[in-house]
Amino acid sequence: DMEANFDNVAAIITQDHFIKRISNPFFSRKKIIEQIEEAYLEEKFSNKYDYEIHLYTSDSVGTKGEIIPFDYYAEFLKESIRTNNENLYYWNNGIGEQRYIANLPIIADNRKYYKIVIDFTPKTVERLSGLPELLLDKSFDLQKKFDEYDYAIYRNNKKIKDNSSIYTSKLNFEIPTINNTTINKENRNYLIHLTSDDRVIVIGKDNQDIGSLFSLFSYLFCLFMGVTSILLTVNRLSERTKFGGFLQVKTAPSLRDKIQNNVVAIVVLAFIGIGVTTVIYFQSESQEYRAGRLGRKSKAVLKMAEHEMETSLENLDSFYLPNIFALSDIHSLDVNLYDYDGEMIESSQKAVFSKNLLSRRMDPIARHQIYDLNQNIIFRDERIGNLHYNAAYLPVKRLGEVVAFLGLPYYTAKENTRKDIGAFMGRLMNVYVLIFIFAGIVTYILTGQITNPLDKLSKQMQNVKLGKKNDPLEWGTKDEIGILIEEYNSMLEELERSANLLAKSEREGAWREMAKQVAHEIKNPLTPMKLQIQFLQRAYKSRPEDIGPLLKRTAYTMIEQIDGLTRIASDFSNFAKMPTANNEHLILNNIVRSVYQLFSNEADVEMVVNITEEECSVFADKDQLIRVLNNIIKNAIQAITLDVEYTSGGKVKIDLIRKDKLVIITIKDNGTGIPEDKREKVFVPNFTTKSSGTGLGLAMSKNIVEAARGQIYFETQTGIGTTFYVELPILVD
Repeated sequence: DMEANFDNVAAIITQDHFIKRISNPFFSRKKIIEQIEEAYLEEKFSNKYDYEIHLYTSDSVGTKGEIIPFDYYAEFLKESIRTNNENLYYWNNGIGEQRYIANLPIIADNRKYYKIVIDFTPKTVERLSGLPELLLDKSFDLQKKFDEYDYAIYRNNKKIKDNSSIYTSKLNFEIPTINNTTINKENRNYLIHLTSDDRVIVIGKDNQDIGSLFSLFSYLFCLFMGVTSILLTVNRLSERTKFGGFLQVKTAPSLRDKIQNNVVAIVVLAFIGIGVTTVIYFQSESQEYRAGRLGRKSKAVLKMAEHEMETSLENLDSFYLPNIFALSDIHSLDVNLYDYDGEMIESSQKAVFSKNLLSRRMDPIARHQIYDLNQNIIFRDERIGNLHYNAAYLPVKRLGEVVAFLGLPYYTAKENTRKDIGAFMGRLMNVYVLIFIFAGIVTYILTGQITNPLDKLSKQMQNVKLGKKNDPLEWGTKDEIGILIEEYNSMLEELERSANLLAKSEREGAWREMAKQVAHEIKNPLTPMKLQIQFLQRAYKSRPEDIGPLLKRTAYTMIEQIDGLTRIASDFSNFAKMPTANNEHLILNNIVRSVYQLFSNEADVEMVVNITEEECSVFADKDQLIRVLNNIIKNAIQAITLDVEYTSGGKVKIDLIRKDKLVIITIKDNGTGIPEDKREKVFVPNFTTKSSGTGLGLAMSKNIVEAARGQIYFETQTGIGTTFYVELPILVD
């Protein structure tokens, strides 16, 4: 690339009419060099080479101001190799130093020969200082990647070049047999590269420490949390649209979730608050520091420049130009020199002006305030694109008169501030990620200690049963949870006392109601029995001879009423204490068929039966099931025949079907139905819609069915009829 680029510019340089005026005494050497540099060399060579331009006459005499004699370069030319271009030479000393030297002949306007010598030295990869990143060409981006690397070059086990003092003068590595080998030594990684000319290139880099690895973890953790927060926010917004959310997120957080979310929010808000405060503080402190530093350096630069101006008797240009770079190096500050009219003379940062990022004229306001208002120093806030920076302007005086102006831009100050803030925020983020994780763990443990007893309390409250012994909870401390549990235990005791009182009251009420019902049922037959005996006594006194037939009829009636009293006593006895069920395997088909046959001869209603052909086996007490069916069928017949408007057309239909794991018996009648206000009391003991009976039949039927792990229920419509359902589980072999 070097030789090809030089071929393109060499011919143009020798033909440039401005450069050919090198012999003109009104064209300074400086202007010729600037033309060569800015027009031809800077764009093509400045990225990879440092170069120096020297001007000589045909007899090898330096032009005015030339310091290095031509003989110095003549020695290099003798030891160099001519390239494909006859005016370009390549020099290499064999120990790592190399350069290109161009010797261009040029015919000036006065027909005399001159020599232009350009010394090209390859640039090493090193950090660029003092140049704002905004002004860096993209080709410099690669250099930033090498900031963390260092290197050394060895030949014959001796160091010939390096960019770091950590490398010893002799190679202290064992040279590997395989090229480009990586080794680890003293917490550093080294790449060993062997060249074809027996040189050893060592490239080193520090290993990543734990802090760097944790910083990577912190960034990934924050990235994950940020992406998760964005997804949850978008999901919450999408839930309000017709499409709904795309994530299944619990919308009702528990107490534990609320506490954890609040702690996380506090940590995040604290980080944001401290971060914002830190940035503001850093910027404020940095601004004050920059202003103070720029003021101090400005005074030092001005004092040094004026001292040199006072002691100089030469022209300002020829004297000051070689020293502007010295001022920049001494004070680590960019320096711009403007002439009396504010026109740029020289700059230590030429790239800013060569790329037309700043005007070559100084700030007119600053010149007005210095020259017209006699101010000694002016501070201005300026910017290049998005880069804001501070600049100071000072007058340069000789013998009390303003002869030039100095501009001191402070490009890198804010850039350094951003780096400091970024480094601090990175460390702060590491600390807060640790706090975040620690707070999450501690919060999880603490919320567990808070919510676990509440969960236990909730589950135990769900299991609280009236009339059952409920175990109290235990808690070792008298904190808020302890007080809550103590109140819960007190509530259990009170609830148990209330349940006992309620049960006692219900039992007493039930027995009172039962006694009333028993008394009522017994009283009903006793009245006609008393009347029959009184009638028999009167007949015996008045007509003793006819007492026989009357006694027979009275005895029959008395026996019938006594049987009724016996039946009443038996029903109440059976309801009070159900006989022990004698469960066995039963074929329900046969039982339903037998019950149907018992009622099939009923004269007042039509009996219809429909029994499935599938065998329905259940585990229950046969006698009790027959009693249930008899009771329901009797009630169905009575619901039809006891209707005062009934004449004929009564029908009771019995169905037995099998459905999944259940067998269902339905008994349907077309009677009057059950009134709506009485439907809730059908299975209540002592309830009956008939004028006779105890009202215990359906209550006992319900107990029998539920004891067989089944259920009984009904459907009814007033004036249409009632259907009772008995469901029992199928016995699986």
